[in-house]
Amino acid sequence: MNENINALLQLDGTQKEQDWLRENLETLSVREGTILAAALQRNPPDSMADVINHMLTLEEYEVRYRAGNYEQLGEFCMQEKGIPNELRNYIDAKELGMSYAEEHSGTFLDGHYIEYPKTELSQRYKGDGYLPKMTDWSVRLKLASEQVPGGLWVKLPDYQDMNEESGDIRMTLDALRVRTVQECTLLKAECILPEIGDIVSQYDNLAELVYDGQNLGCLLDEQGQGMQGFDARLAAAMEYENCSRLSMAVEIAQNLSSYEYVPTLRLHDYAVEELGERGLLEKVQNISEHFNYEEYAVNLLEQQGYMQTSDGLGFVLRFGELEQIQVSGMTMQ
Repeated sequence: MNENINALLQLDGTQKEQDWLRENLETLSVREGTILAAALQRNPPDSMADVINHMLTLEEYEVRYRAGNYEQLGEFCMQEKGIPNELRNYIDAKELGMSYAEEHSGTFLDGHYIEYPKTELSQRYKGDGYLPKMTDWSVRLKLASEQVPGGLWVKLPDYQDMNEESGDIRMTLDALRVRTVQECTLLKAECILPEIGDIVSQYDNLAELVYDGQNLGCLLDEQGQGMQGFDARLAAAMEYENCSRLSMAVEIAQNLSSYEYVPTLRLHDYAVEELGERGLLEKVQNISEHFNYEEYAVNLLEQQGYMQTSDGLGFVLRFGELEQIQVSGMTMQ
């Protein structure tokens, strides 16, 4: 893998593009690495910008797990279509796989069938120096085994159930030649939330770490079921609780509706609302140009116990106790 990374870093590009690629290529999961190899094989890059665009569209590809030839692809197709076992002996799996490949263009790679996107991919990086972060993960772990002591990366959340055998976790465990996470050693761990500290020292049980990483990813993707200003509210709540642990971040994200958050940009509106509730708005409106709505709002918020965030972007307060809430049921072994 390191040789492939070095080759990609020799392509034409800027120092900024090279730094971005080095950071993200070195933490590719097994699944992502397989997809990237297929994408590069399909459309060989002429520049670092081309590689960056490939990496920003990895989620558009599908991995047909352990479908490393037409016959296995046909067996996958039968399973996908729900063909009963008693009928499968009467089906030519190889011909079915070839038919599937004609309808779903892709390539065989590393013992899998990598299915290409059905539509042409747009260029997400324009080569203008603005390099977006890869934010399709909550926690990434570098796991090692006796067979692969150097370790491999896995990224969470993995929405594929373990039994479906096509997700990030399953492919990484296979590459490590183990059956369960508990057989692995944790070498490194990173969280997309910058407030979270050293994750490795926070967990004795690796399965619990994976479970929390799964749940955090699910919560971040759900964005509080469409809660307005979710990211800012979460950051504010974590600062309010002085949160530096992954498990606590999950608890806060589960209970984000228990926090009231007033963005600094809404101080004027907040003051108007409060004045209206107190029956004072009409009096103030008569001298509106002389009344400092923002200062009034800040004083009210401080009196009520709100904390201003360190970045000055808002005020936050928790109401009530945090509750344990079951997040989407993802399985983990």
